[in-house]
Amino acid sequence: MQTNLNIHLGALLGAVLVLGASACDDAESNETALDGAAAEDGDVETLAEIELEGAAIRFTRAANGAVVVAEEGPFDKPSYIGYFAVEFEATPLEMFLALEPDGDAPEELVLQHAAQTSERPRQLSAPNFSFRSVSQTEYGTSCAQADDGAWFDNEWTTRGWTWHWYYSGSTSNTSTPTKTTSNFITHLCNYSVTPNALYSLSHYLYDQTSGTVLIADNDFVNVGNRSVFYVTSQSGQYRAQAAFGSGASGSYRLGGMAP
Repeated sequence: MQTNLNIHLGALLGAVLVLGASACDDAESNETALDGAAAEDGDVETLAEIELEGAAIRFTRAANGAVVVAEEGPFDKPSYIGYFAVEFEATPLEMFLALEPDGDAPEELVLQHAAQTSERPRQLSAPNFSFRSVSQTEYGTSCAQADDGAWFDNEWTTRGWTWHWYYSGSTSNTSTPTKTTSNFITHLCNYSVTPNALYSLSHYLYDQTSGTVLIADNDFVNVGNRSVFYVTSQSGQYRAQAAFGSGASGSYRLGGMAP
């Protein structure tokens, strides 16, 4: 596993308790803390990266302070983000601790958790990679219309995620409608876009609350792979995009969901 981390887990729960206790009384202070150390405009900073069986998970922070969880893996396999989001509405910190229980959590994830809830982070467990056989198809959409529809209708809708938008085709530079929400998830599946190289098919997520700010990026979605971005309890005007590089062609699927 590969990580890029900066807070010792032994001090984590105490820090969350202190920050969480102040979240209700001093929410504005927590938001300022999130915004105070922003990267340069347009930059997306990788806070941690975890390599799992069949997937790579990145925890990132954008220039406007948005914390995003990103995933890439084969689209015929389950999505870890989908599992944690639909089953537990997990915070990025809870996802990190489930996937890297012996690791050191980035401070930004601790702050984001405290801004979202005054509760201690739950001790969730990472599923075995065969969990699709246990959970049917709700976490492991293949990006086909039938599977996406069942994934949305059978799971997400019943949990309050009532907005969804999908596109399947080969049009370059397609975007979801802009959605004002506090929770947003988007996935991009590369069926056949070639050449299979950097920038041939990219997945981007923007917050358009104040201009257009890039808050998550994947410049290379491999053929046969699915890219996922997840934002939770952070108000914004979100828009996801699938972008073609020069000379690229092929088919893909872009989707977005929100409460």
